[in-house]
Amino acid sequence: MKMLSTLQSLISFLIVLLFSTALFAEDVKGSKDHPMFSRYEGSKIVAYQSKDFDEYTAILGANKGTQYEVKWEKTEDYEGKVSRILYRAPNGRSSLEVFRNYETELKNNNFEVLFECKKEICGQAFFMMAQPVWKESGWVRDVYATNVNDQRYIAAKLKLDEGDIYAFIYVSEHTFMNSLTGTYVHMDIVEMKPMDTAMVKVDAEAMAKDITTTGHVAIYGIYFDTAKADIKPESKASIDEIAKLLKEKPDLNVFVVGHTDNKGEVQYNMDLSHKRAQAVRDELVNTYGINIDRLGAVGMGFFGPVATNRTEQGRALNRRVELVEF
Repeated sequence: MKMLSTLQSLISFLIVLLFSTALFAEDVKGSKDHPMFSRYEGSKIVAYQSKDFDEYTAILGANKGTQYEVKWEKTEDYEGKVSRILYRAPNGRSSLEVFRNYETELKNNNFEVLFECKKEICGQAFFMMAQPVWKESGWVRDVYATNVNDQRYIAAKLKLDEGDIYAFIYVSEHTFMNSLTGTYVHMDIVEMKPMDTAMVKVDAEAMAKDITTTGHVAIYGIYFDTAKADIKPESKASIDEIAKLLKEKPDLNVFVVGHTDNKGEVQYNMDLSHKRAQAVRDELVNTYGINIDRLGAVGMGFFGPVATNRTEQGRALNRRVELVEF
């Protein structure tokens, strides 16, 4: 009987071992790494979600509440392609070791760090971010539910002309339930969609029509570097069309009106939008020979929004130059 009991115990152990091995033998079906990030060597994807266009609330500050009464110091809402990946790192790898690898990869890819925290400084409830992904993978929903150890988090941004990319990476060691203990990486990637190119392409005829109908026209094809009033070279096509409009309609006088999003102080944005309006006016005068008496320059800051400033898409719409007839 004792031998039978021992044999049964051995069989039970082998079944558990076989199940655990199979559980982490390969990535969850339909999952894949994000093309910009390689996984920590030996890691497996245990939960995955990807949507071509979705909204995402980014955590950019610690939680000063609890896991049940969350009070984030700062959040930001984005819209774009959202990829959410949960990895299980190889046994024996610490949260710090895994996190440092991702931190280095962000640096090598020229990401700008927006927020970073570790251990108790992060506060509680960071694991709550991943729950919508875990629920789709059954058992994975309980990972991080209790006994989280050595948590680390980083939020970073890569600025690109074709659309910014945000990375939010949370790493911690799960210590509850023996079958699930280990280090896990929850990675969220948000890829911002560029504005519809139809909004950027302007022509003199369309501008004339809008001004005749509404008295003003918004132009999204004039670009400036962040926090600067220097006109970027790719703005030339749009300014060419503005000059064409003014030459074809010699009786048309306009204010060039600069608009910003709501990032920064009121006076800062008022000054910046005014400088940008002046830069466009000066370009029309100095390069295209438009009489300065036909042009005014006004900065409205963020006091003329056409969309919400709560999302990146909305802020992109609010950052614009308008021509207003006078």
